[in-house]
This record gives sequence, C-alpha cells and structure tokens, in this order.
Amino acid sequence: MQRTGTGCAGTTAFHASILPLAAINPISTSDYPAKDGRVGELHFLRGALYFWLKIHFDRVPYVDETTAPTAVVSNTAQTSQQLWDTIIADFRAAVASLPATQSQVGRANKYAAEAYLAKTLLYAAYVQDPTTHAGNVDRPGQARRSDQPRH
Repeated sequence: MQRTGTGCAGTTAFHASILPLAAINPISTSDYPAKDGRVGELHFLRGALYFWLKIHFDRVPYVDETTAPTAVVSNTAQTSQQLWDTIIADFRAAVASLPATQSQVGRANKYAAEAYLAKTLLYAAYVQDPTTHAGNVDRPGQARRSDQPRH
C-alpha cells in the first residue's frame, strides 16, 4: 500500500477519528445495523484523542466531520472552555450510542465512555491559578524560612 502526502502520526490520528464519521453519517441504519454503535465508538475515539491533545497542549485546532478538507483551522478558534465542551459532547454522544458490553474484546463500551466523560468533566472544572502554584516552590539557593516545615 502506498501512502501519499506528508504528515506525522498526529495527522493520521486526526484523519482516523474524523473521516470515518463523515463517511458513516449518510448511511442509514437499515443498510448498516451496527451504525449507532460504530458512531459511538468514533465519538469515543475522537474524544479520547482531543482529551489527550488538550491536556498536553491546551489550545489545539478542533476539526470534525463538518470541517472542509481545505479549511485552515486556528488553535484559537475556540476558547479553552469551548474546546472542553466539544470533547465532553463527544463523550456524551458515545455514552448515548455505545452498548454496555461489546462482542469483541478491546472495543469501547458505555462504561469506558462514562469514565472518560467523568475524567473530562473533572479536568474541565479545574482552573489553575498560576499565582498559587509554581511561584511557591522553594528555589535552589534560597534560604528557607524557619517557620516553614521541612517535608
């Protein structure tokens, strides 16, 4: 199989989580009875991908099945909270579509989506205050105050 184009594994992951949704949406459930479950799996995969990107890079360009292939998407097109909301929406869609158990080992199920949804909601609710974290760490070479306990 010959690969065309340039890119990295991240671009492949983007396409692997977005292109199938665009392809599967027009198909009716009568033509593809497993459609709802597969759509749920794709929402789960996209949510997991963007969750990882969000916690590692914070602001990332959000691309979904409605984004034109030639569109230029900025990483500031959405606020941080809007990006969390889109990730949460993917996991909620996965929870609604996935079965409680799968016939094949390793496939995402409703409980995996619920766990990721809960984790995402926790991350989205946490707002780091930069004035109270790293600034209070002892720096090498600075004297420790005598009233501070040593850990």
